[in-house]
Amino acid sequence: MATTTTSRKNDTRGNSADRARQGEGLARHWGNGTTCGCIYCGLVLELNAGPNGERQENTLTRDRLVPGAAGGRYIMKNLGPACFDCNVRKGDLSLDEFCGTERADRIRAIAAEYRRGGPVRY
Repeated sequence: MATTTTSRKNDTRGNSADRARQGEGLARHWGNGTTCGCIYCGLVLELNAGPNGERQENTLTRDRLVPGAAGGRYIMKNLGPACFDCNVRKGDLSLDEFCGTERADRIRAIAAEYRRGGPVRY
Protein backbone atom coordinates (compact mmCIF):
# COMPACT_ATOMS: atom_id res chain seq x y z
CA MET A 1 0.00 0.00 0.00
CA ALA A 2 1.45 3.34 -1.02
CA THR A 3 1.63 6.10 1.51
CA THR A 4 0.63 9.63 0.71
CA THR A 5 3.14 12.29 1.55
CA THR A 6 3.62 15.77 0.37
CA SER A 7 6.06 16.14 -2.47
CA ARG A 8 7.70 19.05 -0.68
CA LYS A 9 8.77 19.64 2.90
CA ASN A 10 5.97 19.32 5.44
CA ASP A 11 6.38 22.95 6.47
CA THR A 12 5.32 24.14 3.03
CA ARG A 13 1.82 24.22 1.61
CA GLY A 14 2.45 21.37 -0.86
CA ASN A 15 1.38 21.28 -4.48
CA SER A 16 -2.21 21.52 -5.67
CA ALA A 17 -2.67 17.72 -5.66
CA ASP A 18 -1.41 17.56 -2.05
CA ARG A 19 -3.76 20.36 -1.01
CA ALA A 20 -6.71 18.69 -2.75
CA ARG A 21 -6.00 15.35 -0.99
CA GLN A 22 -5.73 17.09 2.36
CA GLY A 23 -8.99 18.99 1.75
CA GLU A 24 -10.75 15.71 0.93
CA GLY A 25 -9.32 14.13 4.08
CA LEU A 26 -10.49 17.05 6.20
CA ALA A 27 -14.00 16.84 4.73
CA ARG A 28 -14.11 13.10 5.57
CA HIS A 29 -12.68 13.42 9.07
CA TRP A 30 -14.52 16.56 10.16
CA GLY A 31 -17.69 16.21 8.06
CA ASN A 32 -19.58 13.90 5.70
CA GLY A 33 -16.96 13.59 2.96
CA THR A 34 -18.09 16.43 0.72
CA THR A 35 -18.90 19.15 3.24
CA CYS A 36 -17.89 20.02 6.79
CA GLY A 37 -18.20 22.96 9.13
CA CYS A 38 -15.60 25.61 9.81
CA ILE A 39 -14.07 24.59 13.13
CA TYR A 40 -14.30 28.19 14.33
CA CYS A 41 -17.63 29.67 13.15
CA GLY A 42 -19.55 26.60 11.91
CA LEU A 43 -20.10 27.85 8.33
CA VAL A 44 -20.81 24.84 6.09
CA LEU A 45 -17.80 24.45 3.79
CA GLU A 46 -17.51 22.74 0.42
CA LEU A 47 -14.44 21.28 -1.21
CA ASN A 48 -14.76 22.91 -4.59
CA ALA A 49 -14.17 26.50 -5.54
CA GLY A 50 -16.58 28.56 -7.63
CA PRO A 51 -17.42 28.20 -11.32
CA ASN A 52 -14.13 29.61 -12.64
CA GLY A 53 -11.96 28.31 -9.84
CA GLU A 54 -12.39 31.42 -7.74
CA ARG A 55 -12.65 31.04 -3.99
CA GLN A 56 -16.19 31.26 -2.64
CA GLU A 57 -17.19 32.32 0.87
CA ASN A 58 -17.82 28.69 1.78
CA THR A 59 -14.75 27.09 0.16
CA LEU A 60 -12.85 24.84 2.59
CA THR A 61 -9.38 26.10 3.50
CA ARG A 62 -6.81 24.20 5.55
CA ASP A 63 -5.83 25.86 8.81
CA ARG A 64 -2.85 24.77 10.85
CA LEU A 65 -4.03 24.11 14.41
CA VAL A 66 -0.54 24.91 15.65
CA PRO A 67 0.38 27.95 13.55
CA GLY A 68 3.49 28.08 11.41
CA ALA A 69 5.02 30.76 13.66
CA ALA A 70 4.90 28.21 16.51
CA GLY A 71 6.40 25.40 14.39
CA GLY A 72 3.12 23.96 13.05
CA ARG A 73 3.40 22.05 9.80
CA TYR A 74 1.04 21.26 6.93
CA ILE A 75 0.46 17.65 7.97
CA MET A 76 -2.97 16.09 8.39
CA LYS A 77 -2.79 15.74 12.17
CA ASN A 78 -2.19 19.51 12.42
CA LEU A 79 -4.89 20.66 9.99
CA GLY A 80 -8.51 21.64 10.48
CA PRO A 81 -11.14 22.93 8.05
CA ALA A 82 -11.76 26.67 8.22
CA CYS A 83 -13.57 29.24 6.16
CA PHE A 84 -11.32 31.78 4.48
CA ASP A 85 -12.36 34.61 6.81
CA CYS A 86 -11.64 32.66 10.00
CA ASN A 87 -8.37 31.32 8.59
CA VAL A 88 -7.17 34.85 7.82
CA ARG A 89 -8.37 36.26 11.17
CA LYS A 90 -6.69 33.48 13.14
CA GLY A 91 -3.34 34.09 11.45
CA ASP A 92 -0.55 33.13 13.83
CA LEU A 93 -2.74 33.02 16.95
CA SER A 94 -2.92 29.79 18.93
CA LEU A 95 -6.24 27.95 19.15
CA ASP A 96 -6.64 29.16 22.75
CA GLU A 97 -5.99 32.78 21.79
CA PHE A 98 -8.37 32.67 18.84
CA CYS A 99 -11.37 30.76 20.16
CA GLY A 100 -10.88 30.26 23.89
CA THR A 101 -9.68 27.27 25.87
CA GLU A 102 -12.97 25.35 26.00
CA ARG A 103 -13.53 25.40 22.20
CA ALA A 104 -9.82 24.84 21.55
CA ASP A 105 -9.92 21.72 23.74
CA ARG A 106 -12.90 20.36 21.72
CA ILE A 107 -11.07 21.03 18.44
CA ARG A 108 -7.94 19.28 19.75
CA ALA A 109 -10.06 16.30 20.87
CA ILE A 110 -11.50 15.85 17.37
CA ALA A 111 -8.04 16.27 15.84
CA ALA A 112 -6.73 13.64 18.28
CA GLU A 113 -9.13 11.08 16.75
CA TYR A 114 -7.14 11.40 13.53
CA ARG A 115 -3.88 10.94 15.43
CA ARG A 116 -5.23 7.71 16.96
CA GLY A 117 -6.10 6.31 13.54
CA GLY A 118 -9.67 7.59 13.49
CA PRO A 119 -11.93 7.51 10.46
CA VAL A 120 -9.40 8.96 7.98
CA ARG A 121 -6.02 7.43 7.16
CA TYR A 122 -3.41 8.49 4.63
